[in-house]
Amino acid sequence: MKPIIYKSSIFLFSLFVLFFSEGCNIDDNTDSLCNGLPVITQVKYTVLDDSTILTGNLGDWIIIEGSNFCNITKIRFNDVWVSMRNVYIEPGLISVSIPRIAPYEENNMITLVTDKNDSIEYPFSILVPDLKVKGLLNEWVEPGETGYINGENFDIHQIDSLDGAWILFGDLELAIHRMSSTRLWFEVPDDAQPRTPIWLFRQDSLGNMRVDSLRIPGLYRDNRYILYDGTYNGVDPGTPFTDGLSLSGFPEAVNGTYYYYQGDYPAWAWGGKWRLYTPFNVGQPMSNNGSYDGDWLWHVPTDEVDVVFEVNVINDWTGAEFKINLWDGYWYHWNPHGSAAYHTNGWETIRIPIREFKKPAVTGTPFPVSFFDATGNPYWDWKNREVQFHGTANQNTFICWDNLRIVPRYKY
Repeated sequence: MKPIIYKSSIFLFSLFVLFFSEGCNIDDNTDSLCNGLPVITQVKYTVLDDSTILTGNLGDWIIIEGSNFCNITKIRFNDVWVSMRNVYIEPGLISVSIPRIAPYEENNMITLVTDKNDSIEYPFSILVPDLKVKGLLNEWVEPGETGYINGENFDIHQIDSLDGAWILFGDLELAIHRMSSTRLWFEVPDDAQPRTPIWLFRQDSLGNMRVDSLRIPGLYRDNRYILYDGTYNGVDPGTPFTDGLSLSGFPEAVNGTYYYYQGDYPAWAWGGKWRLYTPFNVGQPMSNNGSYDGDWLWHVPTDEVDVVFEVNVINDWTGAEFKINLWDGYWYHWNPHGSAAYHTNGWETIRIPIREFKKPAVTGTPFPVSFFDATGNPYWDWKNREVQFHGTANQNTFICWDNLRIVPRYKY
């Protein structure tokens, strides 16, 4: 009986040559090598490795060593079956890639099944990345347009419309039209209302709920506790704002007027158009387009609260930082460009956990776990808050932003 080869490739051929170059000669009469149940002795990354591995990642190629592998017809990791077209089998060796699919049930076993339906198991753990949902790409996308949900590992967890995935937009069930590993596409209802919560669901072909009522961070068009929205308050020192409709090359607004920074920025420069300063506390509303119904926000733990705003970066941004101070010394310096240029493709929503605001900025103490200090005084009652574009030089700057707000991540 000859060795079984389910799929040939350059990789598998190289593995085959490497295996035999180590002096492992297989007799043409393999019946003598397959005269019992399969036995797994160890799992390795390559045939040259001395050490056994006990865990693997989704997508890893591994070598299963043992005996009596001639008649293996099925292989399973946890409850996920392998496509046998991508497997190379010798009587004492199996080369296989761990399927890049999250299991529904984990037993931390490799299972081999023969053509006579005999099976054996071998302990082996798979590291499965969690499904991460970051929120809407743009919380203020227009009704009737395409909405995008950003995250990680959607493909691993099979979030797509063909496999029973959907979202609940308020009380309206919507299909997911397209997916990638980091983004889901859906159509925002024509009559979508502000402050609509969104949940994600996914049911597999066996009826198992792989994802059940997973809440998307934030709300659609969350207009609570907006501190800055382009409304002139009589205090701002001339910071430009516009609705974009009467200016050539400016984006359309997402919520009335918005702020913009345009032109060459000289290093470490101060000036009205680069700084928005307000000598009022966070608890004092400034916006005409927001809502401030009650003080319940301040009783939400700060690790569940974000500072959120929309941004539209038209030209490449590489220089100065976008700095926010909301608590009289607790700052956050937003510089998404790092060492590379940054720009957006239209309006995008930025979420910054309040706990990432530090005093002093960047290296200091994180914002407290409560909005109230040990004496019961509210931190949000401290005065002096500001937003500024400040730092190293940045030529041809064109940054628009709007709706800077403080909101709980999930409460509504």
